[in-house]
Amino acid sequence: MKIKIKFMVTFMALVLSTFTAISVSAASEDPYQAVIDKLNKEYSMDIHFMNSEEFRAYSMEKQQKIDITPEEFEKNLREQIIENNRAQAEADEKFAELEAKDIIESGSGVCKPISTTRATATVTRGKAVPGATVYLNATVSNNPGYWMYSNINSVHTEYIAGNNSKPPFHANTYNYSLIDSRRTCATKLYGYTLGDYGTIINSNAYRYVEFWAGSGM
Repeated sequence: MKIKIKFMVTFMALVLSTFTAISVSAASEDPYQAVIDKLNKEYSMDIHFMNSEEFRAYSMEKQQKIDITPEEFEKNLREQIIENNRAQAEADEKFAELEAKDIIESGSGVCKPISTTRATATVTRGKAVPGATVYLNATVSNNPGYWMYSNINSVHTEYIAGNNSKPPFHANTYNYSLIDSRRTCATKLYGYTLGDYGTIINSNAYRYVEFWAGSGM
């Protein structure tokens, strides 16, 4: 009799723990995280919700509340993934073309705006790329009879909702190459793209842009 009671108690405890585990699992399942997991597998990416350190690093105040359905969330995220991948494929083509050109000078730096005293030969150029506007501050001269770059002072990106496409691209670093007898500054930018609702689309995103020294002169 004691053995039978002990067996029944053990059996009930096992059943109870099983139902509890199922209940906890169901309660903790996040349909939005499931969408991210699905798209990561489909596109071989590492999309994720930002953690507290990433919020600070990317200067985000707080995670945007998700006020759309999981289906709408997937559609929104998928569109931004496709655009991000398209922009990087375009950059890959430009990178390859650049390798075949005669590079006069090259360099690199950290992307950040710079305050300079406005001088005749110091110019700031802006040009749109997918997800951002890239700003180049440089010194130009026309001593040879044409405008050319003498020095690259700074490069940074800005994103303005409504003016720039999604997903937003933010550059951390850049490499530049002066080509066409220093007339053109070919710039590679490396950073990240952010999705809506506190998601990171790509932590290793990149873009390509060219600036002509004589533009607007």
